[in-house]
Amino acid sequence: MDREDLINRAQRVTAAWNSHDPTQIAVLFSPECTSRDSGMHGARHGREAVVARARLYLGAFADLDFRLSAVNVDGSIVFSRWLAVGTHTGPLNRIPATGRKMEIDGCTVHEFDPHGYIHAETIYWDQAQLLRDLGVLGAPEE
Repeated sequence: MDREDLINRAQRVTAAWNSHDPTQIAVLFSPECTSRDSGMHGARHGREAVVARARLYLGAFADLDFRLSAVNVDGSIVFSRWLAVGTHTGPLNRIPATGRKMEIDGCTVHEFDPHGYIHAETIYWDQAQLLRDLGVLGAPEE
């Protein structure tokens, strides 16, 4: 796969999330993929784990929208910087719906296999900002 193909694949991941269909997200991953999310403890494995994570976030933020701001490629690894925006309309783990808006910056690193599927993913995002946006955590002291 060349650079442009990998960039297109990263854009497809964002479009799949914005479709709010966990199945569309999962089919972009290899069946034996590994996913790490800085907001969750430990690695998750397989497409079922991708679907479960998508359902968690999409259930909590019915209008969740990802906006790519930068994409870079190094070999078969794609780095995507994004902004996630949404309204907290459903429970997120132990946090009941607050009706508050959130804006979170993050970065995802996707490693693609030779067939074009994501075989490893690591997602870094600012959990403290999410908790501040939801009113669960106070503003940082200046």
